[in-house]
Amino acid sequence: MAVNLNLGLEQKAQLQKDLEAMFAPFEQMDREYVEIIRTFHQKFMNPNFTQQYKNELRATAKNDIKELQQKYVARAKETLAEIREGLLPKVDKVQKTDTARLADVTLWSNILPHADVNELRDLHQKHQGDEDFMALLHTEFKKRKGEPMIQKLKHEIENVPLAKEVQDLDRLQHTLSLYANSDLYPAYIHTQKPEFRQVDHDLNAVPIDDGATWRPLFDLKRVR
Repeated sequence: MAVNLNLGLEQKAQLQKDLEAMFAPFEQMDREYVEIIRTFHQKFMNPNFTQQYKNELRATAKNDIKELQQKYVARAKETLAEIREGLLPKVDKVQKTDTARLADVTLWSNILPHADVNELRDLHQKHQGDEDFMALLHTEFKKRKGEPMIQKLKHEIENVPLAKEVQDLDRLQHTLSLYANSDLYPAYIHTQKPEFRQVDHDLNAVPIDDGATWRPLFDLKRVR
């Protein structure tokens, strides 16, 4: 089956723009991460809070961070699915009157049982946008499940090769899942070069204003 697996330059340029737009919101995720860490630090330094309460605050902050990762990844996955759908081969659906449908169904019902594999392939290429034809074709595949060449054609039709870029998007979806579920915080995803951070390390990086041991207010760009 002839399938065009190559994206044109214009499509590739648009894909790059779409991916940049998908990654952009993760910059806001980093800002929210910083805010969660700073809020914890502020409460942690309160001398009136017990250690038990501070431990509860830490657990809450870690849970908030996990939910933050999952929220932004879920949004990115929705966008990624839309991008992927736009890259898949499109088949125009055939619109016909009931009379025309009946006539075609009658014709194909007589032709398909006697068609060889090459004739079936040609008919599929011509009528793949017709739901009635596709239903009859799949019924024919079931009837002829003992014919290897017919089943090979069925496999070809049901497993159309994907463009490399679509395969890359599928791998990216898996990577996004890793970001959502990681116990390390994936900072700088918006740059497409993430750095994984130890959340406990950042929670422990409480600002210190004491001469040689001075430590600034938490910021992703400064604390490592």
